[in-house]
Amino acid sequence: MNKLKILLLLSFFNILTIGCSDNGNSINNDDFDGNGCTDVTDIFSVQLNTQIEIDDFINNCYDTVGLLSINGDDITNLEGLQNLTSVGSLFIHDANSLINLDGLNNLTGMIGSITLRDNDSLINIEALQNLTAVSSSLVVEFNIALTNLEGLNNISSVGESLNINTNEVLENLDGLSNLLSVTESLFIQGNTVLENLNGLQNVSSSLENDLILSNNSSLSSLNGLQNLNSVGRNLKIWNNDYLTNLDGLQNISSIGKSLEIENNGALTDISGLQNTTSIGISLLINTNDALTNLDGLQNISSIGGGFLQIQSNDVLSNLCAIQQISNTFTGQFIIEFNLFNPTRQDIIDGNCSQ
Repeated sequence: MNKLKILLLLSFFNILTIGCSDNGNSINNDDFDGNGCTDVTDIFSVQLNTQIEIDDFINNCYDTVGLLSINGDDITNLEGLQNLTSVGSLFIHDANSLINLDGLNNLTGMIGSITLRDNDSLINIEALQNLTAVSSSLVVEFNIALTNLEGLNNISSVGESLNINTNEVLENLDGLSNLLSVTESLFIQGNTVLENLNGLQNVSSSLENDLILSNNSSLSSLNGLQNLNSVGRNLKIWNNDYLTNLDGLQNISSIGKSLEIENNGALTDISGLQNTTSIGISLLINTNDALTNLDGLQNISSIGGGFLQIQSNDVLSNLCAIQQISNTFTGQFIIEFNLFNPTRQDIIDGNCSQ
């Protein structure tokens, strides 16, 4: 398969050099209209690394590309790609002079995947507004100037994972407001000025794999996740300095593997988990400096044979919410370095608060 991709790429760049051909004959300028070649076709894979290659692309016969990869510091615009109407996978990375995606406006319908990564000047992705679904993954990460996701407004489904990661000035997720389903995983990580998850409020599905919310230092609310009803593997809430409660998770009834709530310095209330009844393997609640009680865990009736670990929560003095599960849990039971550290038997006997 790698040899085939290389051959296709070499063939494509030869085409860029000699022009389009039809039955072995070169097509001259009379065969083109103002918008490009009249006999359009497709190609499996294209990599464009310079502005010259972008500009020349309009002079070939392709309106459909299987994999389109764009990267290069001198790329300032994508206007030469305006003939494209369909792309299987779009990968734009390290195009550090690129401000917007204008030129991709004619992409419509479903796309296989979108990855926008490490584009230092990118501030506008509105050219993607005619895309309606992503069959694989949607990844927006390490774009240090991107403040919003307007342009993704018409995407209604993501077939695998949605990853919004380390976009330092991303202010909101409003551009995802028409998203109805994410099949596998949802990752919101390292977006330092993002305050809430509004924009995800219409996602009403069970995640087959993971929900990871971490290192969002301004995140104060999980509202926007209220229509999620289960997580197939891991629910991890880590290092969100301003998060005070877990409201927004109230409809999650089951977690297939582990629930991990760690190092959220302002977290005082986890009652948003009150409708969670089962955890597949482990429960870990560690280093949440302001957490005084575990109210919200009282309806958990089963945890698999992994860990139940409540550790290093400096002001935690009430553990009565885990009384029910303490009776049935068969794994490793660790309660230590909290303000109050009752034994498992103490909790079962009702000596669970100080």
